[in-house]
Amino acid sequence: MFVPRKPWPFGNEYHTICCGISGILFAMELVEGKDQPRQLRNEEDNFGKTVGLLLRLTRSLWGSARVLVLDSGFCVLKGLIELAKKGVYGSALIKKRKYWPKYIRGDEIKDHFKDMPVGSVDSIGGNLDGIDFDVFCMKEPDYVMMLMSTYGTNIRMGEHKNRDGVEAFQYPEVVHNHYQYRHQIDDHNNKRHQPISLEVTWATKTWENRVFAYLLATTEVNCNLASSFFIGEPPLPSLSFRKELARELLLNPYFNRNVATDERPKRKRTCCEHTFTTLRAYTKSSSRTCRHPFIRRECAKDTGRSGLTAVLGWSCVKSAMLSTSWRSMVSERHRRKDWIGFSP
Repeated sequence: MFVPRKPWPFGNEYHTICCGISGILFAMELVEGKDQPRQLRNEEDNFGKTVGLLLRLTRSLWGSARVLVLDSGFCVLKGLIELAKKGVYGSALIKKRKYWPKYIRGDEIKDHFKDMPVGSVDSIGGNLDGIDFDVFCMKEPDYVMMLMSTYGTNIRMGEHKNRDGVEAFQYPEVVHNHYQYRHQIDDHNNKRHQPISLEVTWATKTWENRVFAYLLATTEVNCNLASSFFIGEPPLPSLSFRKELARELLLNPYFNRNVATDERPKRKRTCCEHTFTTLRAYTKSSSRTCRHPFIRRECAKDTGRSGLTAVLGWSCVKSAMLSTSWRSMVSERHRRKDWIGFSP
């Protein structure tokens, strides 16, 4: 993964993160600036703006043990430590601006490599908040490259690289990953702008449309990269992929069907015959799964026997919830008023 710092004095500013292997941009954040309400402050901002931004962009990677390649704008050791606590490792390029980053003794490191040949590698270890980290250094012809990292060793890997046409050596792991994946964001931006930029050709000044144009162009590049990565073929040129995409949109089978919203069908009554079914005396429900009111009435049918009364009720023949196997006769002495149930 590569997270760059891309400030832009005009228009909108976005912080983005790309997959280093496929090049797909999978997270972005629009910078709100100083107008952000304090009530909506993000929880991650308690560690500072830079650390909070790292935590928000990498939230989907927490606990995955993935490796991040960070630009020099994120060379904050506290940020790498907090990422390590979340299960994400990373390295950041160290550069001196007005001062060296906190905990980094850059001048002493430069003196240490002063008389070493080009390609020499060394590291300095440390611990912060219980998390181990290292500062990996490599001697270049005119400067000393320094990377703070929470992973990696001094074991060299990759192809042999030349310096001044004479020296040939391999990079250590952290330096190799930095050179291998640091260009992913720039490559994604170049594919979004070339050869014909949607954001430029769509000359709109509406803020919402400008944001939509950026998201649309980013989605187009992501689709091309995803198609190439998962199919295993080289990505198509931007114009060729755009033509294919436009053709598929014009011939989309979705528009061939009737997309009109159908009216909700009216409730249909169940057409079935009803028959008499005997119920037990004092029955309150004709089924365990049905709840119907029952009316207290006198039973008009006499069985002819002394003290025997038939309790009758309605039962739907086609309904699966009602049972028709009840006993037809019940006995009760010296009582002529029983419950008669009605089930529609």
